[in-house]
Amino acid sequence: MRQTLIFIATFLGVLSSFGQTLKRQTNETADTFAIRYKPDSTELAHTVLETNSIDTAKKIIIAFYKKTIYEVRQMDTYIDHSQYNILIGYSFLPLGNNEYQKKLIDTLYPDGGDPEIIAIFFANADKDKGRELVILRKVEQQHYDMSGAFYETFIYDFTKGDFIYMKKLSETFLGCECGWRDGETEKANYKTAKNIRTRLAKMGYRQ
Repeated sequence: MRQTLIFIATFLGVLSSFGQTLKRQTNETADTFAIRYKPDSTELAHTVLETNSIDTAKKIIIAFYKKTIYEVRQMDTYIDHSQYNILIGYSFLPLGNNEYQKKLIDTLYPDGGDPEIIAIFFANADKDKGRELVILRKVEQQHYDMSGAFYETFIYDFTKGDFIYMKKLSETFLGCECGWRDGETEKANYKTAKNIRTRLAKMGYRQ
């Protein structure tokens, strides 16, 4: 019988500062602020955004961080060591007087390979006037019978201070830029922000 022991780097750093009031220093850039309040053992995975594209009355800071997870598995005859990366997204919502509330947007896990953020942008993806947050990521694939990359889109509606994942719409943009051992190939249609905006416009969402 195989017994598995998994030791994963603690997520206390991820949870720290969550829900707390954070103070931004005078003239502090969004990058410096986001780095100062980053989760433990992480690094920025993409350019930090400070924008009022979602809430025109307030400039919200959005930051995604990369965290490496280390695992050790005790197999029947050997110990397996492995590691993979996850992406953790946070928003910093302004409260006034240079104070912010830090809230989790989402955690994006690997899908056959480590995820890489290609673009973070805003687009209209529903019937209201506000724009939605869009994350485009690439996940490299290297397997026995195929290789290439998945292109995945994650769309979030901003509602009452929270980012709500629009699962059904997001999954329509999934594509694989892949080749198989038998010679077959597949092209991904949505590999850029422009591709995604164009498709959303054709679906009736004014950009």
